[in-house]
Amino acid sequence: MFAAFPSSLKHFNPPQSSIPIGENFCPPIISQIISASLSPAPDFPSKKNLYVYLCHHPLLIDAGRKSFSLEKSTGKKCYFLDGRDLNIPLVNIPEYWEWTSLPESRFPEVAKLKHVWSLDIWA
Repeated sequence: MFAAFPSSLKHFNPPQSSIPIGENFCPPIISQIISASLSPAPDFPSKKNLYVYLCHHPLLIDAGRKSFSLEKSTGKKCYFLDGRDLNIPLVNIPEYWEWTSLPESRFPEVAKLKHVWSLDIWA
């Protein structure tokens, strides 16, 4: 059985499973990141398996103050910062902010905003 495609179909996107990943997408520094992680990745038989793992399982790095993962479609490095690594004005004033823990957070503490007139955050 054959499928006919309209001639207007100029771009064909192959299924995700056929996109070449692994060696090309894993950054060269990946072994350094894994060895410095608080939660090292298991050993995998291929770079592709490691790549898929890092797309779905962020690693805590830098004493648990940052999280590292890979973006699935591009292989770009993704870093998430702990709230304590951000410059948040008035963060240590209890009337405005509260440091608390959330079970769904990858970090031990999060800054909870209580009251504010303006907000500036930079890293």
